[in-house]
Amino acid sequence: MAYSPALPLLVAVALGAALAGCIIPEPIEVEPIEQNLPPYYITGAVTPPFNQIVEFDPEFEDFIELRTGPIGDPNAGDRIFYRWFFNYRPLGFPFISNIGPAEGLSLAALVEGSIVYRLSPCRELAIESFRGVDPHRVEVVFADRPFIDDVENSPTPKQTILDGGYLVRIVWFVRFDETKCP
Repeated sequence: MAYSPALPLLVAVALGAALAGCIIPEPIEVEPIEQNLPPYYITGAVTPPFNQIVEFDPEFEDFIELRTGPIGDPNAGDRIFYRWFFNYRPLGFPFISNIGPAEGLSLAALVEGSIVYRLSPCRELAIESFRGVDPHRVEVVFADRPFIDDVENSPTPKQTILDGGYLVRIVWFVRFDETKCP
């Protein structure tokens, strides 16, 4: 085969065309966007158990201690906000008994502890507006975002939280004979 002066030029053009079509860009590093996940509790750690009616006897007891058990959240930076409600009815006046701290609680504060409420049924549930309610509904609502003022005709008054947040409810039903209250 004879040497052709055009051969190096053809090789250079072919190599250039091959490389031009095979440019591999540098990978783009994207900051991961953290997804908000809901807070959680351990069902078996809730006391008293919420899958039954809690019977309270005013002649032998002064209060019922309600405990959520440990609360957690997959998002380490989240804080927990909570409110306790008695006989909550979205269409009626929501009776809030206890509102947690405005700044919420850190997850570290809840790792070994829980949200606790000492309910005195004779004092807190034996009131005129709750007459005839049996059993009484006691619930704690906790969220990973602060509670905010309700919009008009909110379907869940006093339980509205910031967009993108999650809330969880634990509900106990309490029965007692009000006539036995001191």
